[in-house]
Amino acid sequence: MAKFFGLADDRVLQYTDTNKDKKNNTFLNRHRLNFFQLKKKPHKISPSSAESHLGARKQFLLALDGPGIPQDLFAYPMSWSSRNAIAVACGFDVYFQELDTRKICHLFKLPQRNRGRLGSIEWAPELPHKLAAGTMNGEMHLWDADTQQSLMRWNEEDEADVGGLSWCGNVLATGLGDGIISLYDHRTKQSIGRLNMHRDKVHGLRWRHDGHILASSDQAGVVQLWDARASKALTEEKRWGSKMKHHAPTKVSTPLPLV
Repeated sequence: MAKFFGLADDRVLQYTDTNKDKKNNTFLNRHRLNFFQLKKKPHKISPSSAESHLGARKQFLLALDGPGIPQDLFAYPMSWSSRNAIAVACGFDVYFQELDTRKICHLFKLPQRNRGRLGSIEWAPELPHKLAAGTMNGEMHLWDADTQQSLMRWNEEDEADVGGLSWCGNVLATGLGDGIISLYDHRTKQSIGRLNMHRDKVHGLRWRHDGHILASSDQAGVVQLWDARASKALTEEKRWGSKMKHHAPTKVSTPLPLV
């Protein structure tokens, strides 16, 4: 402390604490805490950070009631469309709100025969009135928000729960609990392709902007890249960077729409 305030040089106060049980010495602990507070630098907030915006706005902009939202950390119960509508999956129901008009609509409720709750929903970027919804028992639903009608329903054979979703034009990529990635075209009733790239549940999917490359991630932390034009994984060619391994389950981030 004397050196910190410039009252001594390096030749004095070479102090080491010889107390074996430091937890019981409350007197020294208080002095250590006070000294660390003196040395602590003030926290600087970047003006572009979320913390800065939250500090400037003492109140939130909008609150959405979502009873029954999945508790799974790897679920995708919310989706923001390119025409400024937010959809929320609440148990067996999906609601959406047009943020421009603040109008709230109930889009659909899962049939009574369905045994699984909703886990993931995703608006189609190029078809913003269409919403895909996946359940925890392997069902995929496609709904039209304008007419509030069901357009399509797909079923997975093994009833694997649905993980990540990602649209590319008319094609929807769906990650499943058994590690399979199913590809659907909203104009057809059958799956147009299946990718066996993972050994664990696929949590994240995201197409590249041109639709040529699909990135996928799973429960084991593996990230794969798939070449849509060649219909094969880039890892088959052992290309650098085509497969990445993390030490925890991995999701893929979703960019906000331009509204």
